[in-house]
Amino acid sequence: MKITKDYLKRLIKEEIAKTSMTNKEIKEVLDLHKAWLDSNGAEGERANLRGANLRKANLEEADLRKADLRKANLKEAEMTYANLSGADLRGAEMLLVNLWKADLSEAKLSDAFLFNANMLYADLTGADLRGALMHRAKLNAANLSGADLEEADLKDANLWNADLRYANLRNANLSGANLRNADLDSVKLDGAKLDGAILPKIQENKMKITKGYLKRLIKEQIAAMDDDDDYKVGDFLEILISDDGERSFEKVESPGNEYTTNYTRSYPTSFKALVKIEKIAKPEYSDD
Repeated sequence: MKITKDYLKRLIKEEIAKTSMTNKEIKEVLDLHKAWLDSNGAEGERANLRGANLRKANLEEADLRKADLRKANLKEAEMTYANLSGADLRGAEMLLVNLWKADLSEAKLSDAFLFNANMLYADLTGADLRGALMHRAKLNAANLSGADLEEADLKDANLWNADLRYANLRNANLSGANLRNADLDSVKLDGAKLDGAILPKIQENKMKITKGYLKRLIKEQIAAMDDDDDYKVGDFLEILISDDGERSFEKVESPGNEYTTNYTRSYPTSFKALVKIEKIAKPEYSDD
């Protein structure tokens, strides 16, 4: 969607035409919604704030789980620590909203207007953000694992240290976005625009990991094993080296005839290698 001055002026006019909800009205809705949640729908009433004007409303720590906020005006609303898990926010106007550490897990946010929104440390796991407009959104350290961001506009967004594991970013606009230190494990980026984006770099471990180093690790492991350990030539060892240098070994099933030594590095710095034992030579000790 192209943002023009005329579009923004029209939004302002529409906003002025709406009557803002008073604090008393908001409290009444929240109280009824709480009763509805606590009784599993037997009492109270689900919050119906569809199209409501909540501009600059104070909704800090508000419990709006499963609430209907479709096309609501939440511009500049204060929503830190708010619980919006499973809420319906499709098409909501959320310019400059403050969602710091808010829970938006499984929330419906498709086509939401989140221009310059503050979503630092927010939980957006499994959220539906398809087609959401998120220019310059602050998503530092946000959890977006499993979120659907297909065709979302994240131009110039800050995703530093964000968790994007298994997220769908197909055809998303990430031009100029900051993805430094972001976790992109199994993320889908087909057709995404990444012009000028700052992409995460796989950091190097403190030690240089070479084939020779791995062979030495295996030799040391075999030398340290007990007589009842069942390592033998042809077995496969999975070696995991963490960012602080800790090492663990585990015997694994043979990967088959097409085996080639496989090295993988995960974000941020863990290292995993699958290595075949080709020789066992335990040291011999004399009685002298």
